[in-house]
Amino acid sequence: MLNMESSEAVLNTMLQNRVIPDLETIASLIHGYCELGDIINARRHFDSLPSFGFRPDIITYNMLLDGYFMKSYIFKGRS
Repeated sequence: MLNMESSEAVLNTMLQNRVIPDLETIASLIHGYCELGDIINARRHFDSLPSFGFRPDIITYNMLLDGYFMKSYIFKGRS
Protein backbone atom coordinates (compact mmCIF):
# COMPACT_ATOMS: atom_id res chain seq x y z
CA MET A 1 0.00 0.00 0.00
CA LEU A 2 1.25 3.42 -0.91
CA ASN A 3 1.69 5.89 1.91
CA MET A 4 1.65 9.29 0.30
CA GLU A 5 1.53 11.13 3.63
CA SER A 6 4.99 9.75 4.46
CA SER A 7 6.21 10.62 0.98
CA GLU A 8 4.95 14.18 1.34
CA ALA A 9 6.61 14.40 4.78
CA VAL A 10 9.94 13.35 3.27
CA LEU A 11 9.57 15.96 0.52
CA ASN A 12 8.69 18.65 3.06
CA THR A 13 11.70 17.72 5.21
CA MET A 14 13.93 17.94 2.15
CA LEU A 15 12.59 21.38 1.29
CA GLN A 16 12.90 22.62 4.90
CA ASN A 17 16.55 21.53 4.84
CA ARG A 18 17.06 23.28 1.49
CA VAL A 19 17.57 20.00 -0.35
CA ILE A 20 16.17 20.26 -3.86
CA PRO A 21 14.41 17.06 -4.94
CA ASP A 22 15.53 15.44 -8.16
CA LEU A 23 13.25 14.56 -11.03
CA GLU A 24 12.90 10.97 -9.85
CA THR A 25 11.63 12.13 -6.45
CA ILE A 26 8.89 14.26 -7.97
CA ALA A 27 8.09 11.57 -10.56
CA SER A 28 7.66 9.06 -7.72
CA LEU A 29 5.09 11.33 -6.10
CA ILE A 30 3.26 11.77 -9.40
CA HIS A 31 3.23 8.02 -9.94
CA GLY A 32 2.08 7.28 -6.39
CA TYR A 33 -0.81 9.70 -6.55
CA CYS A 34 -1.86 8.40 -9.97
CA GLU A 35 -1.83 4.83 -8.63
CA LEU A 36 -4.18 5.95 -5.86
CA GLY A 37 -6.41 7.79 -8.34
CA ASP A 38 -5.58 11.18 -6.81
CA ILE A 39 -5.16 13.15 -10.00
CA ILE A 40 -5.34 16.53 -8.25
CA ASN A 41 -2.21 15.89 -6.19
CA ALA A 42 -0.48 14.15 -9.09
CA ARG A 43 -1.12 17.23 -11.24
CA ARG A 44 0.05 19.52 -8.42
CA HIS A 45 3.42 17.79 -8.38
CA PHE A 46 3.56 17.65 -12.18
CA ASP A 47 2.96 21.41 -12.28
CA SER A 48 5.70 21.96 -9.67
CA LEU A 49 8.43 20.49 -11.89
CA PRO A 50 9.52 23.86 -13.38
CA SER A 51 9.86 25.39 -9.90
CA PHE A 52 12.58 22.80 -9.23
CA GLY A 53 14.29 23.44 -12.54
CA PHE A 54 12.84 20.46 -14.43
CA ARG A 55 10.74 20.15 -17.54
CA PRO A 56 8.18 17.38 -17.77
CA ASP A 57 9.55 14.52 -19.85
CA ILE A 58 7.90 11.64 -21.65
CA ILE A 59 7.90 9.55 -18.46
CA THR A 60 6.15 12.15 -16.31
CA TYR A 61 3.68 12.94 -19.09
CA ASN A 62 2.86 9.25 -19.45
CA MET A 63 2.40 8.84 -15.70
CA LEU A 64 -0.06 11.71 -15.62
CA LEU A 65 -1.92 10.55 -18.72
CA ASP A 66 -2.20 7.04 -17.28
CA GLY A 67 -3.67 8.56 -14.14
CA TYR A 68 -6.21 10.52 -16.16
CA PHE A 69 -7.20 7.42 -18.13
CA MET A 70 -7.53 5.34 -14.96
CA LYS A 71 -9.94 7.93 -13.59
CA SER A 72 -11.70 8.21 -16.98
CA TYR A 73 -10.59 11.83 -17.37
CA ILE A 74 -9.71 11.13 -20.97
CA PHE A 75 -10.33 14.62 -22.27
CA LYS A 76 -8.73 16.33 -19.26
CA GLY A 77 -5.50 14.57 -20.11
CA ARG A 78 -5.26 16.59 -23.30
CA SER A 79 -5.13 19.98 -21.57
